[in-house]
Amino acid sequence: MNITVQLYPPLKFPDGAEYHQLEVKEGLSIGDLLKRLEAEGAFGDYSYQAVFAMVENDVAINDYILKAGQTVKIFLRPAGG
Repeated sequence: MNITVQLYPPLKFPDGAEYHQLEVKEGLSIGDLLKRLEAEGAFGDYSYQAVFAMVENDVAINDYILKAGQTVKIFLRPAGG
């Protein structure tokens, strides 16, 4: 199945793009997607634990199962001190 992944700054795919359409297996969870993107270098110096995902304008927990055609928006978690 295909999904669209949109990364928000400072995150970006290794080719510099903000959007990618990805072929993923049925039943893929958000947590698995984040780990895959981290392994592919999409988060730069950040780990998958430093980001969060939104699907259909709602925060998606790691157990959320993706459906074909969905767009996943990924943001860096806010941090402060």
